[in-house]
Amino acid sequence: MEEYSIITQKCGCHILVDSFLKSVKKHLNPTEIIISNSFFKYSERNKDHGDWVNEGIKNAKTNLVILADHDILVLDSEYVNEMIKVMQDKEVLACGYHDYPFDGISLLLPDFTMINKEMFLKNGKILTGGNPLYDAFSYAHSLNQKMIKIDSGKSIFHLGQGSLLTYSELIVESEFKNKFEAWKKQVGSDAIFENYVIDDGMDFVDNDWLNWRVLKKLENCIVRKEPFSTIRLGDLGLRYLYDYFFNSKDFTHVGLKHPDLAMPSDEIGRELIKELIASMKNADWVDHPDLYKGVFGDLYRWRGTLKEVNKTYREAEIKGPFCSSLQGCLAFVKDFEKNLYDIMRGRRVLYVGPQDELGNLANRKDLNLSEYKFYQLSMSENHMERYNNMENFMKDFDPDYWDLVLVTGSLYGRTIIGRIKEAGGRAFDLGQAVLFNPNNVFNTVIKSVQNKTYFELISHYEKGKSYASDR
Repeated sequence: MEEYSIITQKCGCHILVDSFLKSVKKHLNPTEIIISNSFFKYSERNKDHGDWVNEGIKNAKTNLVILADHDILVLDSEYVNEMIKVMQDKEVLACGYHDYPFDGISLLLPDFTMINKEMFLKNGKILTGGNPLYDAFSYAHSLNQKMIKIDSGKSIFHLGQGSLLTYSELIVESEFKNKFEAWKKQVGSDAIFENYVIDDGMDFVDNDWLNWRVLKKLENCIVRKEPFSTIRLGDLGLRYLYDYFFNSKDFTHVGLKHPDLAMPSDEIGRELIKELIASMKNADWVDHPDLYKGVFGDLYRWRGTLKEVNKTYREAEIKGPFCSSLQGCLAFVKDFEKNLYDIMRGRRVLYVGPQDELGNLANRKDLNLSEYKFYQLSMSENHMERYNNMENFMKDFDPDYWDLVLVTGSLYGRTIIGRIKEAGGRAFDLGQAVLFNPNNVFNTVIKSVQNKTYFELISHYEKGKSYASDR
């Protein structure tokens, strides 16, 4: 059997390329696997897609090279053997299963495509960003070179747009498995999803990618004056929501007695929970403690009521999108690509919470805000006073004036967040992150640095052995 190389990329959720490599190891026997660490696609860090593809082709050890998307699972070797057979014709530049009409010309895409390296390089057409091989294959078409489409049958599952999906969407929202199972029915495959996809949680880059998605959308919404919100329940909020559905007696007791909830009456607690559920459905991101899995493994094992999240969210009909319960802290991680400081700079920012923690932060770090105001939530022992203080917030709030509202303050704060988005404003659930003082639970996974103005992740994620190193 003629030797061949495989070139793929590592971008988006790491589970995609890990699953692809497991499948390759299980079914194929390439001479080498070349993996480009492209971070996550479409971020500012990512270099042009075509550049690394071209570089990989030049460096490949073999003349036959498979260009493969990292969100593909190859489930048998027959298709690759057929590709090698087709490529015995030295006049064939490439063969693959997927083509697309560019300017009226159907050209192969590099989803899972084998090329003749010598012929490809001899053409001398350099790849560009965007769709890799578009220029190269359109030029080859003008030379009447052969590019042959082969029916993949049931040998290939392609998630499609995997580089745009986070761990949360792939695993917690089950997009990966749902599409896989639908494909199985369509082609009659008996493949087992779990034989390829191992859910080991989020690594550092997955957390960076999800944080980038959240903050990038927040930034875009500020520029466009569009509504935005994140809502984080945390363990207390989740317990209160769980009790609302499944433990009415505890719901009443916790709402009236817990100092962070401070409900004036059980009736008001139930009204606010109903409003919270509606706000969560309307939010751009809601937290999910399953996202602790991986780099925050210590917190994933420490769960308590958190293990009831899926049951509770199903009852409340909360379907995501989901962010980390530590999203407030992730917004200030020093080595992440996107940071909340960048979002706030030069903008009108309102802070809502029991104490002016953002004002205290400004004394340590120049936030360079255009305008700043603090709205203090009451911590009075009179629970009705606290409730009225929260109710009064929207009376003078102008969603068009304030670029961003950062909020902390348990259920009252989250009620305000929901109302801000409903009014067309932008609210971000910051929680206790701005204190830069992780409690005895969170200090196992994050630490504050640089005069308590940033966080660093303390990684517990085990990367494991790379399959690429086996070759």
